[in-house]
Order: sequence, then C-alpha cells, then structure tokens
Amino acid sequence: MNELLLAVILFSLGLFIIIKGGDAFVDAAAWMSEVTGIPKLIVGATVISLATTLPELFVSAIATKDGSIGIATGNAIGSVIANIGIGMSIGLIIIPMAISRRSFAPKAFVMIIVTAALMICGLDGNISLLDTIILLSLLAFYIYSNVKSAKEESMNITEEERPECNKKIVTFRIFQFVLGAAGIIIGAKLLVDNGQIIAAAVGISEKVIGLTVIAIGTSLPELVTAITSVIKKDAALSVGNIIGANIIDMAMILPVCSLISGGTLEISKQTVFIDLPVSLVLMAIVVIPTVVHTKFKKWQGWSVLACYVGYLVYVTTSM
Repeated sequence: MNELLLAVILFSLGLFIIIKGGDAFVDAAAWMSEVTGIPKLIVGATVISLATTLPELFVSAIATKDGSIGIATGNAIGSVIANIGIGMSIGLIIIPMAISRRSFAPKAFVMIIVTAALMICGLDGNISLLDTIILLSLLAFYIYSNVKSAKEESMNITEEERPECNKKIVTFRIFQFVLGAAGIIIGAKLLVDNGQIIAAAVGISEKVIGLTVIAIGTSLPELVTAITSVIKKDAALSVGNIIGANIIDMAMILPVCSLISGGTLEISKQTVFIDLPVSLVLMAIVVIPTVVHTKFKKWQGWSVLACYVGYLVYVTTSM
C-alpha cells in the first residue's frame, strides 16, 4: 500500500481513537466530579478541562520527544484558538446566555493573563526553565482557586442531588476512565507519527499541520463537549470547559514540553507575534463585553467565528 495512503488511514484512525477515548474519559471524569457535588462551571473549568486536554498533552509531549517541535507548539496554541473559534462561537451563536460575573470574570481574566504571560515569555524565542516555573505557578493558582470554590459549593449540595453510586457503577466508571486514557495515548501516537509523514509527503510544514489538522483533531473532545453541553442547555459546563482547557493548554502543556526537551522549548516568531495575539483578540471579544453586560450575545459568536476562519486562511496560505 502507498506510504502516504497508509499514513492518512492511520492518522484518521488515531483521530477516531482520540475522539472516542476522550469521550469515555470525559464521561467518567464528569460522573466522578458530580458524585462529589461540585457545580458545573467548576466541573467544566477543572476536572473536565483536565480530561479534555489530555489529547493535546500527549500529542505535544510525544511530538517534542520525537523532535517535532512545530507540531508540539502548533498543536497547543492551535487548540486554544480552535476551542474559542469553533467551540465557543457555536455556543454563543446558538444559545446566547446570561452569566454570573462573579463566577465567570475571574476564570476568564486568568485565561487572558496566562496567554499574555506566555507571549511575553516567548519574546526571546524560547520557553526557559524560569518561564516554565512562572506558567506552572499560574496554573497552580488557577487550580487552587477552583478547588477552594468547589469545596465551598459542594457543602451546599444535598445527598439527594448526587448521582447514583454503587459498586457496579463505580467499577464501570473506573474501567471507562482507564480505557479512555489508554485510547488517548494510543491515538496521540498515531496522530503525531503519521502527521509527520503526511507533512513531509505533501510539502506542508509541521507547524501548519500542528496549528490546523492536529490542533482541531485534539480539540475535538472540548468541541464535542461544548456542542453537547449547548444541546443539553448546560452552557455553563461548556464555557467552564473551554476556559479551563485553554489555561491548561498554555500553562501546562508547553511547560511540560519544555521540560521534556531539556528545560527549554523553541517558540517561533509566528507563535509569538501572530498565533498568541490572535488568541488574545478572540478572548477579548468573548470576555470583555460579557463581563460588562453579564450576557453572551450572538454577535460575539459570529465575530469570533469570522476571525477564526480568517486566521485559518492566513495560516494555510502564508506558511
């Protein structure tokens, strides 16, 4: 069989396995968190965000180990842009909703601060050990503040409001959790290995592959979660998931990749001066009007989607 055709088939298989593995992992993680009585916004911003960013983490980590830095950084930043450009925009267009400024604003502004910090850290062309410590510290603060809020909120949940929990269900959920994680790891390896082959065969840079195909592919758990949440009218879960996933993508994945590569990770000028500023623009469109008016509006969704499409056109035609 032609090598390129085989690579495309295995790439598609890896994508399918990641989607299914991420879906199973998210379901198990969501159930585990609900049993504790944690509110949906916090569930989305912590547990589910950690779960849905596993594909990005494993893909970028494996790519870094294999020396494909373009795929590693492109996947992490591209996933952030895709999460807002596709997942958030769809939610805003379909179901504009009122939000609690107290719950939304702190998490949203941490996302913007982390993005700005990453851009500043990358101005010298790499993520150093000091940069890694700064980014991981921001992540630790974010997780700590959410866990603290979760503990306070869970005390208000009665036993009757918690989902059913017995030995059979617990066994199934643990199996689902482990199987989902395994699927994500296997799928990530297939995605990276065959993404490299496809990029080399068709003359596309690894960075473009990372920013587009792989980034959107590894973001599918977040995107599926966002769309499902919108359909089920659990918009708070979707918003929390995307904000948390973006913070984790930038404050955990790139620092981990930096450690894997020996304490420093090369960051291209394209990432610092194009990709991250685009992320900040999308975030500003979503966050600032919402904090002011305490409501998401359809024009924000259409604006974000238009910006994302324009960005994709630029990336695929200029690199």
